[in-house]
Amino acid sequence: MYTIYSAINICMSIPEPKIHKFFPVEVVEYRDSADLSSMIHLLENESFTEHSAFSSVKDLHTDNRYAQVFNFINASLEDYRTRFKLDCDRLEISSSWTNHSLPNSGQNHKFHRHSMSLLSGIYYFTGGASLGFEDPMTPRVMNQLEVLRFDYAPFEFIDPLPGKLVLFPSWLYHWTKPHVDNFDRWNISFNVLPTGKINHNMATDSTAHIKIINDTDQ
Repeated sequence: MYTIYSAINICMSIPEPKIHKFFPVEVVEYRDSADLSSMIHLLENESFTEHSAFSSVKDLHTDNRYAQVFNFINASLEDYRTRFKLDCDRLEISSSWTNHSLPNSGQNHKFHRHSMSLLSGIYYFTGGASLGFEDPMTPRVMNQLEVLRFDYAPFEFIDPLPGKLVLFPSWLYHWTKPHVDNFDRWNISFNVLPTGKINHNMATDSTAHIKIINDTDQ
């Protein structure tokens, strides 16, 4: 169970993250110094469904074989929770999967968001096609003078690198460019919910107590 990592995660020392203030949405980028490329051979043996790329069909965060990568992700989530002063006991992964794009395939992930989540994240094992985000405030372009039309770009991009972790609000629309490099593109994606006591320190009329139940708990 991934919950056994909690004591380790809070004590882990992680590098200062790079924060991208987009649109002005804060997209947070962490870097893992560990080389986890050897984990790809485990990912290759997962069961996949094919769409515009390949995605695995079962949760990975409850599988102890992936403990090392999820230790880093959970430590980063704890940093995010305290850094942004979120009023919850924990940020916990509710679902996770791996994505795979074949070399020179043009495979990609279509424009989408992740419903029923607070945060979403991507941990990269390789480089490859860039991750794109759309400005959620596109109506602002309606107020621009025409002379400024070439100064406005409604998209921002982050390039994958091994060990890069990107956290962003789940409602933020995103996609990937087609993968045209001559190597396989691998990452783990996941969704996050607040758990434990929610809003108990500030609110009296919008509190909750949330516990995630995984398939392995049932």
